[in-house]
Amino acid sequence: MKRIVELTSGLDSFTAYTIVKVMKDISRKGKTVIAIVHQPSTDIFSLFDRIYLLGGGKEVYQGETEQLYDYFKMIGKEIPAYTNPADQLIKLMHAKEKPEPEDIKLQNELYENYDKHLRPKVDKEIIECRAKCPVLDEKRLLEFRASGFALQFQQLIFRSFKNLVRNTTFTRVRVGQIVILGILLDILFWNKSGYGQGDVRDKNGAFFFICTAQFMLSIQSVLLTCTFYT
Repeated sequence: MKRIVELTSGLDSFTAYTIVKVMKDISRKGKTVIAIVHQPSTDIFSLFDRIYLLGGGKEVYQGETEQLYDYFKMIGKEIPAYTNPADQLIKLMHAKEKPEPEDIKLQNELYENYDKHLRPKVDKEIIECRAKCPVLDEKRLLEFRASGFALQFQQLIFRSFKNLVRNTTFTRVRVGQIVILGILLDILFWNKSGYGQGDVRDKNGAFFFICTAQFMLSIQSVLLTCTFYT
């Protein structure tokens, strides 16, 4: 099972569609993909097999994407043709900070219709799924623990190595920076092996420069590889 939060946030329409399409291909290989998306386009919306809608923290719809249009038409909230269904649903379910009586009435209608028409069907599907699929008992669930520090550290090192291999230009720049800094340090603090007051001050300066350089190199890699939105 893969759980992804805000799958398409900050991406252009083509990249967002491509990523969702990849997730759909993964689901076709027997994996369950659960994703949270905000304001998807019509093309992206149509890629999802099943939709789970929440309004005000309560269920509004849960079921097949293709049946969504017929359901809202049945309860008198038909989604207009040639419009983005996600935008229409957001307008329908949006909870205002200070709701008017009409808004409260609309939300209650959505909740009541879900309890009347969809909840029995969803409960039946859950019972059938539990009968077909093996369910882990509480004792076995307790056996699952978070990955240990060694495994997490290993995966982080492996990911960093893959990033270095993929981005060869960035890797060469980093290596060049380290070599140049090493040469500068060697020139500045050459033959400072004494124990006088001046030598000790120079050694402290060398250690401070090394620590600061390492910190700034790490920060610089983040600034060069991340995009900030204002």
